[in-house]
Amino acid sequence: MGSSQSTINSFNLSNKVVIITGSTDGIGKSLARIISSYNPKRLILPVRNRTKGELLLEYIKESDDGNVECIELWDMDLADFT
Repeated sequence: MGSSQSTINSFNLSNKVVIITGSTDGIGKSLARIISSYNPKRLILPVRNRTKGELLLEYIKESDDGNVECIELWDMDLADFT
């Protein structure tokens, strides 16, 4: 282990694109907030309900370490094949 062991503070997502489904409720909501604090290149959040997506952005914005500049809300219902 030693000094090469990664910690939660050492993640660098500045060159990564992250997609989180189910991000408007529960664990996905918390995960979106946490991932946004690591400044990913893009954080894509597919949402069925745009209103809940906007509330999620406010939730992340209100957190001390949240970064909403990298977040994109995509209107998408993954259960609909059309």
